[in-house]
Amino acid sequence: MSTSQSFIRDANGATYRLGTLLGRGLFANTFTTRSEDGTDWIVKISLGPEDFTENMQHLVKISRGVMDEQWQMLSRRPSPHLLAPANHFISEEGRYCLLYPRHDIGFKQLLGQTRSFPELLRLLARCTQALSHLPSGLCPHGNIHPNNLFWDGQNILFMDPLTPLLRLHHADFLKAKGLTAFTPPEYRNIRNRNSAWSPSVATDTHSIALLLMGRLVRDCELEICTHGITKIIENNLAQSLELLLSDNASANAHFHERVSKQTMRLLDRALNTKWEPSPPYRFGNLQDFQQRLQNIIDLINPTVAKVGPVLFGGPLGRGEFEQDDEIKFSCSIHTTPPLEDHEDITTGTILVDLNRDSSRVEGYDLWVDVSRLNGGRLRFQFGLTEIPPGDYGLYLGFRINGSLATPKQAYAEFQVIANVGYAPPAATVPPKTLQFPSALVHSASQESSPTTARPSLDDEHTTKEFESLETPVNE
Repeated sequence: MSTSQSFIRDANGATYRLGTLLGRGLFANTFTTRSEDGTDWIVKISLGPEDFTENMQHLVKISRGVMDEQWQMLSRRPSPHLLAPANHFISEEGRYCLLYPRHDIGFKQLLGQTRSFPELLRLLARCTQALSHLPSGLCPHGNIHPNNLFWDGQNILFMDPLTPLLRLHHADFLKAKGLTAFTPPEYRNIRNRNSAWSPSVATDTHSIALLLMGRLVRDCELEICTHGITKIIENNLAQSLELLLSDNASANAHFHERVSKQTMRLLDRALNTKWEPSPPYRFGNLQDFQQRLQNIIDLINPTVAKVGPVLFGGPLGRGEFEQDDEIKFSCSIHTTPPLEDHEDITTGTILVDLNRDSSRVEGYDLWVDVSRLNGGRLRFQFGLTEIPPGDYGLYLGFRINGSLATPKQAYAEFQVIANVGYAPPAATVPPKTLQFPSALVHSASQESSPTTARPSLDDEHTTKEFESLETPVNE
């Protein structure tokens, strides 16, 4: 069919005005079009004899067969993540045509408009999740590239999956129509594939990772699909990641280097020119790929997700200690993502005397030890000495180094019981100072002020103290 033709009609005489040629695909040419009622569509038109060389003319019939297969399979499997044809017809010229709803924002364009690195990774995670939710038989997709991945404002939409007939003749179509910069290595090296090979999730995750790579390093797709990530591309990637992270105010600068290394490690595996076995090459499991993306998202700004209760080491686990006892207690925390190094976490304590209007207690000795528990938890064990008899309130604060968030806290109370014959030290009374009348007025105003409330980590002064406190940890 000549691309200069302005109209195409179905067998019933309905007319569609052809617009822009969007692409010459493996089994169809794609145009924008408008129906007589003014509705905008995308139309795919099957290929004709002029689209193939003489020794590939058998693909004309197969092109029609693929189009019909796409209609039969996709139109009957509605999915919020599938751009399925809405109608089909045979044109007056005998071409098989498929009409699709028109979406002008491609997924690659959406990535290009996104300036936040965490948001870029979230879009890739959403794309992976959408792929996993395609109807049965359509995942793996096997044919992901920028021209068949769209955004409708809410969902990521896939089109043109490798249906059985297309998969059977895919190599012939590639030979006839040629490769693109986005053609995966396994489609380029047919001789290296075993006879039982078929497209897999490893092919799809390569294509998704390539979309991110193209956003981070311009015009690198062809080089990656033929030679993998070269040293030059790796250097450009590192610079791009550094720039994106430094421009993101919510990213924790303490973890920038680790985020860059994990991102490069993820892309190096996903974009490997070898596609099997997986592991170590590629990602053959969508959940694994998505989890790795989420881990990097979490590492951009790690958080203390949960602080457990304070557990005392007194008799029966109660917070009651004899005067000469060491006050032992522990507290477990969860971080998102799980952090391997406890030195990434600052912990602090505030001890208040409940018998003295919750005034701060100073001058005590504190030791801390850290161990890792199952499930990614960290257990902090503490010991206090030189604590006189009395009733006390204990605040523990935990915060990720470099984070601007308020420390996550835990609170508990304990009692130190005096030994027989213990006499508390006599309170020191400061000498009185002779005051002039103006000073007396100021003193009276101070005496009428309310009593200081129990300190809380929500108080600005207390929060600053936690933020400035770093407790040494015993190795």
